[in-house]
Amino acid sequence: MGLRSLWEALKIDKAPDVRTNRAALLLLFIIAAALYVTEPLQAPLIDFYNGLQGFLLQGQSFPVPGNELMISLAKDLLLNAISFYFILFSALNFLEYKGEKSETVNVASGGFDLNLTLPRALRDYSTARIAWKYYFSIFALAVAMLGIQIFSIFFLEIPYYVAATMLSMTVFEQIYEDRNIFQGMEASASLTKGFKFYIFVQFFALSSVLSLAETFLLNVLASSLWAGSLIRAILFAWLTFAMGRLAGIVYKTTRLLHVSLDVLKQGRF
Repeated sequence: MGLRSLWEALKIDKAPDVRTNRAALLLLFIIAAALYVTEPLQAPLIDFYNGLQGFLLQGQSFPVPGNELMISLAKDLLLNAISFYFILFSALNFLEYKGEKSETVNVASGGFDLNLTLPRALRDYSTARIAWKYYFSIFALAVAMLGIQIFSIFFLEIPYYVAATMLSMTVFEQIYEDRNIFQGMEASASLTKGFKFYIFVQFFALSSVLSLAETFLLNVLASSLWAGSLIRAILFAWLTFAMGRLAGIVYKTTRLLHVSLDVLKQGRF
């Protein structure tokens, strides 16, 4: 992992079915643009945050959330809920992409095959269909993580980041190892043991790069609400697909590292 994995994550057009992948990317862009373009010029959340600062620091009256803020939050939640499907879809596209020779080491001498193989029941499914089949698992995890995130506000969100990295492989373990969600969570915790900080750094770096790109493009090119909305929508769709690819990269790499360590412990090399 490292800079190479981040670069690979940005190659969102590498997929088993390029046309379907591009159609999915376009669909997410259209959805994001439709939601962004209906936002007011001044984001209600910024007004609420400024009012909250005034309440805490200057003794002003508490800012009561208005309808605009509640609608804006509802749109944001809806867009994030939709993005979970595309994250999983993009991750599966990476894991199932056979366009190039696999870079995964095959420890044949130790009797291990590190290439990921779908269970027989899923081999005739497209990545889009598999993503839909397991969407509700990733959605349930996201809802649970939202509760942890709210609690973590009082602790610099450290518990949230630990839990998020620890459970980040859950759905992949469900798909490739045919586990239920609780078995997947247990397997994910085992896979990420010793790698949580590095996994966090990978995702933080990717989101930071695209966040800086968004800030730069909005300052340079966004002359109107429409232009700003389109830029935000393009980068949101790109970040969503890149996050999915990075999740697939991290899953495949951690599997490789754990199997390699097991081989070394058993004295196979």
